[in-house]
Amino acid sequence: MVFRSGSHSYEGSTAVDLIRAIERDEPGYPAQGGPVRQFLEWSLVRLEAQIPMRELFVDVHLSDETLALSYLLLLDQYGLGSLQEDADRHAASRTGE
Repeated sequence: MVFRSGSHSYEGSTAVDLIRAIERDEPGYPAQGGPVRQFLEWSLVRLEAQIPMRELFVDVHLSDETLALSYLLLLDQYGLGSLQEDADRHAASRTGE
């Protein structure tokens, strides 16, 4: 998976990997390496001016991977980044490798 936001590009095999890479790039985030949910909640609060409040809920019943993917898709939907499938993996799946 690849997520692009501004001049930054993040790659990872899972959505959580991408979130961890984004987290490392956030100098203002005070709890580096803490729970993924904590970073997502912190980040969503910062986006409340750009994304409707109804979209900013972090459900306690969802897995970290599901929440991370939902977050990335939300950013993509609101034009705050672009989530793309890994081009190499996509090409391999099209050719049956």
